[in-house]
Amino acid sequence: MATWTAIFLGNFLAQRDATESPMNPAISANAFYGRSYGSEAEPLFGHAIPSTAISDLSPDDMPGAKFNQMTFDPSILTNMTLTYGDGTSALVEGTLFQDADGNLFMATPVDDDASSMAKPIRSVFVAPEAAVPGDSRTSHIWDLPIDRLNDILIACFAEGTMIETTAGLRRVEALRVGDRLLTQDHGPQPLRWTGSQRIELTDLNDHLRPILISAGALGEELPQADLRVSPQHRVLVRSAVARRMFGTEEVLVAAKHLVGLPGISVDQTSRRIVYVHLLLDRHEIVFSNGAPTESLFTGPMALKSVSEAARAEIFELFPELIEIGEEMEAREPIRLLVPGRRGRQLAERHRNNRQPIYQTAL
Repeated sequence: MATWTAIFLGNFLAQRDATESPMNPAISANAFYGRSYGSEAEPLFGHAIPSTAISDLSPDDMPGAKFNQMTFDPSILTNMTLTYGDGTSALVEGTLFQDADGNLFMATPVDDDASSMAKPIRSVFVAPEAAVPGDSRTSHIWDLPIDRLNDILIACFAEGTMIETTAGLRRVEALRVGDRLLTQDHGPQPLRWTGSQRIELTDLNDHLRPILISAGALGEELPQADLRVSPQHRVLVRSAVARRMFGTEEVLVAAKHLVGLPGISVDQTSRRIVYVHLLLDRHEIVFSNGAPTESLFTGPMALKSVSEAARAEIFELFPELIEIGEEMEAREPIRLLVPGRRGRQLAERHRNNRQPIYQTAL
């Protein structure tokens, strides 16, 4: 059974209505908005719980679905400001959900949970509005329970991908430590570590299927040939839409959030896949089948996703990661990492405007 993190906010039995359902949030749920939970004296990280849920939970299962051996009732997506133990804060989109006994919990959507839950949370302020503006869905509990233990949360190239190096194009599985890869920002950089995972694809791990980015799907001649990457592998988006949404014209978006754009789909044909990881001295943008994509980013969730042996190799190469511990995200990403919901919004705007994901001239 998969595990992920939820935080207990308190018991609000008086705010529970037996007629509530996730598809029709209760009026009484308004009592949860515009208030803070947790404090310096009573930090929320003391109330974090490892939670389990059914991996194929869907809206059709509502209400009365079992969550962590509990029956939950209403849930809703809303803006939240998290304050961490070190005093820093972050604005996230989180889900509030309540069980049948009136216990209120919070968690961030699955795409954001790894980063927003990485540091001890002191308190959370829930925005006054009832739901995230512009989102037609009010219940997002089914976005939370996925099989994290078997998910591929890191940048992986499918076997056969051609990577640009100082020695020309090389198949990703043929690369060796010391080979110099061409990067967009820092020129040739030595490959510090490479690892691979062979996965037999079945209905039970369908979420591990590679994303197929057809030739030309990102922009003119990008990629130059069909490209397959792991669902969480981030692709460089360069566009005026990105600039309007994020204040910068170049951002990194997970391939799975671009699915639905012309030429980008889940590869349903493969029965097995070999994923290959490439680690450089820093997070970089490399060229795979000609397209700009990321190298392995050694954030905490990424390192938890590789095997123990592979993690030992990485720690041997980068011993400072051991000392950083849970603060591994101190390794700065090379571009802004766009979380899931915003990434999907970005893709939708490109689709509606019929604009390519990568635009050379802006």
